[in-house]
Amino acid sequence: MPRLVFWKRWRGFTLIELLVVIAIIAILIGLLLPAVQKVREAAARAQSQNNLKQMGLATANIAGTYNGLLPPGYGEFLPTGYGGWKGNQTEGTNFFNLLPYIEQQNLYNQGATGGNGGHLAMQLQWAGASRNVKTYVAPSDPSWQPGNHALTSYRYNALAWFNPVGSTNWNGSPMFPATFTDGTSNTILFTEGFSIEGSYRNDWCSRYNGYYGQGPCYFATGSTPPFTPPGMTPQTAASTYPSLPNALGSASGIQCGLADGSVRTVNQGISGYTWYLASNPQDGLPLGSDW
Repeated sequence: MPRLVFWKRWRGFTLIELLVVIAIIAILIGLLLPAVQKVREAAARAQSQNNLKQMGLATANIAGTYNGLLPPGYGEFLPTGYGGWKGNQTEGTNFFNLLPYIEQQNLYNQGATGGNGGHLAMQLQWAGASRNVKTYVAPSDPSWQPGNHALTSYRYNALAWFNPVGSTNWNGSPMFPATFTDGTSNTILFTEGFSIEGSYRNDWCSRYNGYYGQGPCYFATGSTPPFTPPGMTPQTAASTYPSLPNALGSASGIQCGLADGSVRTVNQGISGYTWYLASNPQDGLPLGSDW
């Protein structure tokens, strides 16, 4: 009786078949990579938006704690009374004074290392404190490097954080919302920006604790919005535009935290005039159509 054999010798892939498979895999990877990159960019922007929201909420909370009083952009702030320079006070940026309101009370306390009997934010580095604050770092900031430093990827609007508006009066604390006569929904508090260390008293210095000058602020001059040209590195931007916050962000624009706690994407095409109106809390004029 004949016996049937149900097998045959396995034939390997030919070179052409192997190349076809490799080509198909390469095409699929090429299709997936842009999608993955878009997801990462969206996630980074969402995280930065959340950071700006947290800073906006912290601003409202600190104002609520001190009867509407906000810390100045940089200068003296008295959290436990109004005893003057010798009182229990802080010296630093508003970012430093907001630390207790973004769950960073311990870091804030480490600024109390002496000096006129009060808190001095700039003494954090002398105290050896670990000063990285996640809320102050934008995930898409290519200039930020992990380390024991007080850098931030954001800028505050100097027109809104001093009183009188536009001054750099150390004791000129704004009142919230009293000094925002244009409305909190029409005034920028914070923007995205590169964490590039500046020189003494340069307004693009990125240390949130205020060491080396006024800290991370920008002054809206009414001429040029704080955008970095596409393809420009953070280092080149800092040397080319030292008076601007060198904002990061995408080709569509940067994200700005407004005084009402909302976050808005401002397009690259915005005029310098409209940017100035959105930065000045007391100009009394309507924002342009490009806002």
